[in-house]
Amino acid sequence: MPMTPLLLTTILQIVVGLAAPLLLARFTHRRWAVPYALLAPGVIVALVVQIAGVLLGALLGGGAALLAASSGSGGAPSFVFVGVLGLLSGFLIAGALAAALVWLAPGAATVPQMAMIGVGYGGAEVMLRAVLAALLLIANLRLIETPPARWNLPPEEVAARQADLDAYFARDPVEPLLEAGVALARLALGLALTLLVGRMFLTGEVGWFFGAALWGAVATAGQALFSRGGLFPSAVWWAFAGAVSLIILFWRGGK
Repeated sequence: MPMTPLLLTTILQIVVGLAAPLLLARFTHRRWAVPYALLAPGVIVALVVQIAGVLLGALLGGGAALLAASSGSGGAPSFVFVGVLGLLSGFLIAGALAAALVWLAPGAATVPQMAMIGVGYGGAEVMLRAVLAALLLIANLRLIETPPARWNLPPEEVAARQADLDAYFARDPVEPLLEAGVALARLALGLALTLLVGRMFLTGEVGWFFGAALWGAVATAGQALFSRGGLFPSAVWWAFAGAVSLIILFWRGGK
């Protein structure tokens, strides 16, 4: 397949998603001699949060559907449940990060050490999304070489797979660039939340924990709401969330 703008931007999206966490971890290691082992607690937190988030979303989503069906209106109940999902997710993230600092990394007592944990937490999801994007690209490139029409499949399944293939390569080349920007914003959010929770241990003030939980709640709820409009509204939201997270990092991250 010839190199197209969509192919170029998709490769760039994958490179950004894979390279950004690795480069940030290397910078933290070289600048402050923080061991790479502190990435592990963050990765564990990311896995726990992802699994718990899926279960929580399924539970609340089912409840929202039942409430909407019983009330005859789908808008208000879903909006309320998005808020509840965000709030519970925010406290889940903050709690998981606090638990990691207590049990998985009790020796993390400096901002750079906590930042490395944050890179592990924020970078794990970013890298996973990049790997999935790479696998999807490879799968679709292989489909071009051996199109579904050559497969021994029922006509309706061939048509469905061909439609998916056409839709993938019909995307706007800007979409992967937006996804790359979202990846950087997710990484900044993970760092900001980790350092906010870490501030609780550095200062002894529990307010930092609630600050992290509330910002995590706002980020999660905003993503759930804006993603309904498609990639562009979601990217706009993540641009805002990433900017706020960077402000948090520069405001309190180094103090």
